Amino acid sequence: FSSVTGGTAPYAYAWTGGLGSNITANVAPPVTQSWSITVIDNCGLTAVDAVTVTVDYDTIDVIASADTSICRGDTAFLVAIASAGTGDYDFVWSNGVVGPLNLVSPGANASYTITATDECGISAIDDVTVGVNAPVAAFSYTGSVYVTNFPVQFLDESVGATSWFWDFDYPDLTSTDQYPVVVFEGDGFFNVMLAIVDDLGCVD
Repeated sequence: FSSVTGGTAPYAYAWTGGLGSNITANVAPPVTQSWSITVIDNCGLTAVDAVTVTVDYDTIDVIASADTSICRGDTAFLVAIASAGTGDYDFVWSNGVVGPLNLVSPGANASYTITATDECGISAIDDVTVGVNAPVAAFSYTGSVYVTNFPVQFLDESVGATSWFWDFDYPDLTSTDQYPVVVFEGDGFFNVMLAIVDDLGCVD
């Protein structure tokens, strides 16, 4: 409400912030906010005053899950928790999921943003990064593969491996070495398999 004295009536009023041109203005700010009013009298003289509405409001806060890592193909469970603010919260994730829980299975490292909004329309955001471990098993070999009882050197060429398990498709012939040397004592065709595990327990 504006109270005017002096000057020459009638007066014209102009509030800032789009509050209009009446002598009174109704506001319901969610946070502390200020406005000013300019009064112009009939002779074109002006006066300006300001008003501040102080809102005792504990602004909203949101915390997302800690950054995490998963194996390729697995699912990460992301959770957001909001506090303070007023009333109930609306949660929206950057990948379009609505609600505090977000189940994600990215194919590569990815970041997700959570926006929480309270009933006053005040929002807070937080981010969480999901790392994706994707070890790749690969190997080559040297030595003759056509001579029985001839040593064959297997060469690990994997990416991300911290442990190895070799199966040489021959009775009792396995290894956990990174670079095993193997002798096939009998004739035949043998399908060699290498399984690797990385430091997160992801397998290829």
